[in-house]
Amino acid sequence: MFLVGFFNPKNSGLVVESQPTSLVFINGVQVGRTPYEETRAPQEITLKLVPETNDKQFTFFETKLSLVSGVRTIVRRVFAETEETSSGEVISFEKIGGRCVNVQRTEQRRSTYPPAPLS
Repeated sequence: MFLVGFFNPKNSGLVVESQPTSLVFINGVQVGRTPYEETRAPQEITLKLVPETNDKQFTFFETKLSLVSGVRTIVRRVFAETEETSSGEVISFEKIGGRCVNVQRTEQRRSTYPPAPLS
């Protein structure tokens, strides 16, 4: 019976980190706080991060992610007072030939506001 489990897809990994600590929602359901880590069935999800802070008002962050079988996806977010000054990245990894390889990286860079004048 070596075929048992052969056709079952591998789970996907999800790691979420943020500054400050944030509530983590997946498909509208609160599942925890950052830092957050879990394995899930491969699927498309909507990830929402709501910063927990008393001293400043930050906007939430929301994105759609495709969680792929055997791939670990890392979401990092640094919140600031505006969306323009916030930053983050989404990185996906998978093992190829026993080595961990960066498959996809989407970076959302912190920008300066107002923009610097052109020379």
